[in-house]
Amino acid sequence: ESIKTMSIIESLIYTGEIGIVVDSKTKMGGELLTGRFTASTSTNGLLRFDGILSGPINKKKGLYFSTGAYFNYDPTNVNAPGRYFIDQKQILQFSLSKRWLTSNLDFIYRYSRCDDNIDNGYSVAPFVYNGDGSITEFEGFKIGHDCYMPEDDEVTWRDIVSGEMKSSRLGKMDKRYLHDLSLKYSSITANDWDLRASYHLCLMTPSQYTRIVLSSIHKDGEKFVQNRLVTVEDQKTFDNEFLLEVRKRFSRHNLRLGLDIIYAKQYDAGSTFNFAHTVAANP
Repeated sequence: ESIKTMSIIESLIYTGEIGIVVDSKTKMGGELLTGRFTASTSTNGLLRFDGILSGPINKKKGLYFSTGAYFNYDPTNVNAPGRYFIDQKQILQFSLSKRWLTSNLDFIYRYSRCDDNIDNGYSVAPFVYNGDGSITEFEGFKIGHDCYMPEDDEVTWRDIVSGEMKSSRLGKMDKRYLHDLSLKYSSITANDWDLRASYHLCLMTPSQYTRIVLSSIHKDGEKFVQNRLVTVEDQKTFDNEFLLEVRKRFSRHNLRLGLDIIYAKQYDAGSTFNFAHTVAANP
């Protein structure tokens, strides 16, 4: 529906932090059946779709709907041999709205699956720093185009919780599944008091994310070897937030009273190990 930046006061009230916050709002169903769809690709193999369809279910009863989807399969510029789509997301969303003369009730459900790992070494590259602010490529390594993760990315590690030895491929280990449920109610009273209430549930079922950071480079004979520190994070989340607001606009002042109740239960167990490979393009 809209994307905008919140004022510093607004972001302070809603997030507790002083700064610029981007606020986006979901398009809800309207009086007319409308749709927006975009699809894009690239010569490098990008596949992307973004679409939404919204409209009335029963105007007399004040029922409206909207449904949307976002699919992104992006190999980026590096063409990784062990992981074709480095940035990969799938999002499905459905909303149902009930409207009265001065009140609205919205139900929104969103399912997200994230298989992305864009910051863990696929697009970084070694280079030679010349000391004057300029760089040169290291042994013909095309910065931003040659992959820096090996095709043979099979790893074995000990699970920090169970103590068991596990094996997998680094390119197949980033899968996070999220369910978002939102209920929103708003009403304007006869004397122009604005009442708002919302509840949000975020549930991440057992998921996994790998954090890979470059540690050091050493020379082994004629070859350079890149060491990486890998943390396999087993995660799950059960977050709840209830927000209640009362607003009133006067001639020279705005009054806002609110209550925000948050219950968050998050689990994150990180098993850490070392991983090494040669310093070369597509090593």
